[in-house]
Amino acid sequence: MCACTEQMPVVSRSDCTELLVTENIDFTYSANSKSFTITTTEVDVEYAACQGANGNNNDLQAYYERLVDEGRQPQQNYNILKETIVGDDNCEDAINDFMGSDNPQSQCTDFADFIDSYGDGCEWYEDNEEEGCPGWGDCCDIGLGTPNEACCHCGGGNVNR
Repeated sequence: MCACTEQMPVVSRSDCTELLVTENIDFTYSANSKSFTITTTEVDVEYAACQGANGNNNDLQAYYERLVDEGRQPQQNYNILKETIVGDDNCEDAINDFMGSDNPQSQCTDFADFIDSYGDGCEWYEDNEEEGCPGWGDCCDIGLGTPNEACCHCGGGNVNR
């Protein structure tokens, strides 16, 4: 993989430019000295948008996807690239994954005194519901909010930003 992507911060998208280089080189052999002389006679450099997969040009992730499709790069490298180029609306999650609990932006606290109509607090949702609370997250508001609003596990809570 390109060393530049391994040093990149997390981004939603990255442009991709390729060089189209044409060189004309003359090789001349001298029988007397038994040596070659090499002369560059012309160099032409053009810049162009990388041609990506599915007609998605000038996009580094799409370009790399095309290389995988053509068998020129392994899928494993593409998966690693997708950890750096994360796509639209995914930077915050990627940054929080990278920074972990040391990231002050990722600190979350549940709403104080939250309970639902069954008398359950956020702890119940942590123990019984998958992250994001797709099953019961919008349920059971008794004026203290829903679990999706009140509980960090459900995507709510108070987030320090």
